[in-house]
Amino acid sequence: MEAEGSSSSVNAMIIEPASWKRACRDRISSLPDSLLLIILSLLPTIDAVKTSTLSKRWRNLWTQLRHLDLQFSPESFSQNPHYLQKARQKFLEFVSVCLILRKPDPLQRFHLSFNFYDRARHSAMVDVWVRSALERHVEELILDVAHRRVGGINRRKDMYSLPNSLYSYGFLTSLSLTYCEIKLPTNPLCWRLLRSLALMRLTTLSDDLLERIFLECSSLETLILKDCDGKSARTVAARNLKHLTLEELRYSLKLSAPNLVTVAIYGSVMRATHSLKDLVSLVRATIILRDARMGYYNSVDRVANHPLNSLLMDVHHAQVLTWCNCCTVLLALQEIRNLQSPFMRPRKLVLKVTLRRWETPGIYNLLRRSPELETLVLQINAPDACRGPKFIGEFKRVSKFFLSIYSEPKSTELSCLKHHLKNFEVEDFTGLLSNDSLSRAGYLKYQERVLGLVRFILRKALVLEKLTMNMAQMPNFEEISVGNQRQLDTTRKILSFPKASHARIVFLTNGM
Repeated sequence: MEAEGSSSSVNAMIIEPASWKRACRDRISSLPDSLLLIILSLLPTIDAVKTSTLSKRWRNLWTQLRHLDLQFSPESFSQNPHYLQKARQKFLEFVSVCLILRKPDPLQRFHLSFNFYDRARHSAMVDVWVRSALERHVEELILDVAHRRVGGINRRKDMYSLPNSLYSYGFLTSLSLTYCEIKLPTNPLCWRLLRSLALMRLTTLSDDLLERIFLECSSLETLILKDCDGKSARTVAARNLKHLTLEELRYSLKLSAPNLVTVAIYGSVMRATHSLKDLVSLVRATIILRDARMGYYNSVDRVANHPLNSLLMDVHHAQVLTWCNCCTVLLALQEIRNLQSPFMRPRKLVLKVTLRRWETPGIYNLLRRSPELETLVLQINAPDACRGPKFIGEFKRVSKFFLSIYSEPKSTELSCLKHHLKNFEVEDFTGLLSNDSLSRAGYLKYQERVLGLVRFILRKALVLEKLTMNMAQMPNFEEISVGNQRQLDTTRKILSFPKASHARIVFLTNGM
């Protein structure tokens, strides 16, 4: 019996290492190539190529990738940051070798991004790379060859000129160009399958260019224009366009887009001079603008007659509106001058505000002009919202008088509160603005404006179902105890407000 016991224990010792080896087998390598290629496609191409050193199984696997993401990063090609020139040279060699070794199978996406600092030398290389991608029937092409010189200005002579073969290529579905010069040929464009187009840092934007693109790219649905410059004189028709994004645009776009569904505009108040007409299909509109210079707010007439008023009227019938406090200031101006702004159709209204004194009349005006509003969201002190104007001169004198006599609107003037408003949400509500705590007097004024609006909504909204108060996270550990006490006091105040409905009040305290 002892012999049998010892024998079984010895056999167990022999079998155990074998089973341990089977358990520790490389399970990732045992996956089929289709799954491994999906994993590799999530990595930058330089990292995917490095996996070829793992084993024979991985040696040529990356050559079957359908996505090539070739972005210059000095850290990937040189351990010493002082050898930037050598890192650039290694990157150029890597791109050429990568395209040579990659199998001639169809390519879904080709993303090239590097510092195009030597046009005479790099243009021929980029032409070869682009033609290589076109030969592989690439569907999505991203070219970012921006000249990233510190303090530099976009100059046409520094831009990369697209090869003629690209204009006659008919398999593109998505095209993104940064710092590229577009010279359309006399022959019609072959981009009939193109659905998405992004043009960034383009200095030659013109009505003729956009007109040809909209006319000859019949499938184009998404257009992104960022940091472009040019001159506009007439309205361009974009009959099939559905999604439009304008960011930091120094080109006054005049567009007629009857099928446009979403529009987003970012940039400066001074450059918000676009004209969008015939937006009969518009569903979602986002307008987030930065403050103008101080002198801009020196005259009431200058601000009241700004083209931004026309732009707000162009998008006023969208079902979802996202506006910054510059828009609420303009609506407050309409109050002060007794101007009749158009009625709006938003079912959801998102306001990125700092909720200073001048924004409150604008918010009330928005409620008055939005009779079908169902959801109101206040994103207080949102990161992408401007800080609000600092009035001087004539504006300061007029605003002081107006705010001293301004009163809350009557219930009969706010149809949305009587029949439609069901959800009201306040985000990032705390006594802190940015990373600095307010003084006690400043905090009380800020809190009173927020709670005054909450009190007004609770008292007037007859069909309100839910009020959500999102308390912001305190930036410093020392402020947590103070913040907890403030939140407790705020919660008690809100719960004591009279309600016109049976609305639920929810308090969210993230990070407290």
